[in-house]
Amino acid sequence: MKSAYTAVKNFITFIIIGIGSMLPGLSGATLAVVFGVYERLIRDLAKLRKYLIEDIKFIVLVILGFAIGTLICAKVLNHALEDYPVECLMFFIGLIIGQIPLLARTVNQDAKTERKGLYGSDCIIAFAVGLAITLFMIVLDAIGEVGEANVEHNAMGFIIMIGVGVIFAISAILPGLSHSTVLLVLGLMSTFTAAISDLDFFLLVPILLGLLAGALGFSKVIHKALEDHHLVTMMGILGLTIGSVAVIAWYVIKDFTVTDFLIGLVCLAAGLVLSLISMQMDYKHTQEML
Repeated sequence: MKSAYTAVKNFITFIIIGIGSMLPGLSGATLAVVFGVYERLIRDLAKLRKYLIEDIKFIVLVILGFAIGTLICAKVLNHALEDYPVECLMFFIGLIIGQIPLLARTVNQDAKTERKGLYGSDCIIAFAVGLAITLFMIVLDAIGEVGEANVEHNAMGFIIMIGVGVIFAISAILPGLSHSTVLLVLGLMSTFTAAISDLDFFLLVPILLGLLAGALGFSKVIHKALEDHHLVTMMGILGLTIGSVAVIAWYVIKDFTVTDFLIGLVCLAAGLVLSLISMQMDYKHTQEML
C-alpha cells in the first residue's frame, strides 16, 4: 500500500515538474525540491551505474512523468500557457510558497542535528548566494534584450550547441535557474526550440551530448555537496527556492492586466491550498505507516 501510494505520488509529481519546467522563469529542480524528490533524483543521477537497476522503478517514473508533463504542456496546455500565462505562473507560485515552510523545517532540523541549532556564517553565505543567483536571473532578463545568435551548421555551431546542452543540464539540476531565461539572454533560445521542433539532428546531437555530460558531471558535484555539507547546501537550496518565487513574480509583473492579476490571485490560492493538502496527506500517510 505504501509503495503504491509513493509510486502514484512520484508519478504525479514528475508530471507537474515536467509541466513547470516549460514555464518561463520556473525551474523544474525547484519543484523537485518542493516535492521532496530532489536529493533522491540527484543521488540516482550522480551514481547512475549503481542505482539504474537498484532504483529502476523510481527512474522509470521520473522519465515517464517528466515526458508526459512536457507533452501535456506542449500540447494540451499550450493555449492555456499562451492565453493565461499570469494565471499559470501564479498557480505555481502558490505551490512553491506552500512547501517552503516544510523545507525551512528540514533545514532547521539539520541545524539541530549537526550544530545544536546554530547557523554559522557559512550557512548565511550559502543562503545569500542562493538568493542572489535567482535574483540575478531578474537582472539578466531585464537587460537581456539581445538579438538571436546565428548558429550555423559547422564545427563552431556544433560546439555552441554542446554548450547549450550543458547550460540546459545545469539549469535543470540547480534549483532556481530557468534555462529559458539563460538561453534568451545568450540569444540562443530560438535556435534551441527550432532544433527540437524541426528535428535538426545536426544541432540536436550536440545538445544531447552536452545535456548528458552536464547532467552526469554537475549531479556529482551537487551530490558530493549534499553528502559532505548537507546543512550548508540545503541553506543554499532554500535561498534558491525562495528567490525563485521572486523570479516567477517578475515574469507575472512584466506583462499583466488588473483582471489577469485578480484571477491570478485565485490561482495562487488554489496552488497554495493544493500544496498544503499534499503536505497534509503525506504527513497523515507517514503517521499511518508508523
